Amino acid sequence: MRTGAAFPRARFEAAVRADGAVLAALYTGSLAAGTADAFSDLDVELVLSPTVADPRAHVERLAAAFGRPRFHYWRDHLLTAFAGSSWQRLDLRYTPAQELEPSSRLAGARVWKDAGARADDAVMRSIAQLPTADGDDARLELSFAIDTQIYAALHIARGAL
Repeated sequence: MRTGAAFPRARFEAAVRADGAVLAALYTGSLAAGTADAFSDLDVELVLSPTVADPRAHVERLAAAFGRPRFHYWRDHLLTAFAGSSWQRLDLRYTPAQELEPSSRLAGARVWKDAGARADDAVMRSIAQLPTADGDDARLELSFAIDTQIYAALHIARGAL
């Protein structure tokens, strides 16, 4: 069962490239950094046209190209889903095109679709920053930590860790 860096992405990439409402697509996280392994999640940033009426439904349809979604949930613009028979974890974030701008999240991203070169420009002008935290940030970080524990438990149950 292939997961992480070896998980087949060709069908998803073809669906995104053929979708005119997706103006840009970028790999972020370990896949962009070149540190992904067999147990990595797949982090994708999708820049959507302003004409997309329901961005969440649009992203969920694209996620299905990875395989049958087993479980998913939303946090603002971020869809976390587990897809296919291997329950590959996907973190698909959408950004409306009019909101695309440099951010530390895009620092080092790998652009693989870009209509109009705006994503390349945003990545080139993005700077990685050390995080700072206040009480709200700490609560959010704790929710991410809980999510990570669920992710680890899934891989332990599969015998992957």
